[in-house]
Amino acid sequence: LLFVWMLGPTGWNYFKENSLPDSIVIASGAPGGMYFETGGELSNKLKDRTGIHPNVIPTGGSLENLTKLEDRKAHLAIVQQSA
Repeated sequence: LLFVWMLGPTGWNYFKENSLPDSIVIASGAPGGMYFETGGELSNKLKDRTGIHPNVIPTGGSLENLTKLEDRKAHLAIVQQSA
């Protein structure tokens, strides 16, 4: 965060345009569950800050989310520490 602050608005725009993927996938949890809701909230924050609308995908939970990260099928995942 400090690095981005030091860049200023012009530096942030350059960083955003040249470093972020075209799309973002968030592995969450079952629709209606806490993980899915958290994934949706994270998606909204990322959209507001980057202009990219992340795709929140439903999963079976932490273990499946970790597998999706390892298989590069998700960029971000909601997991519990014990997973």
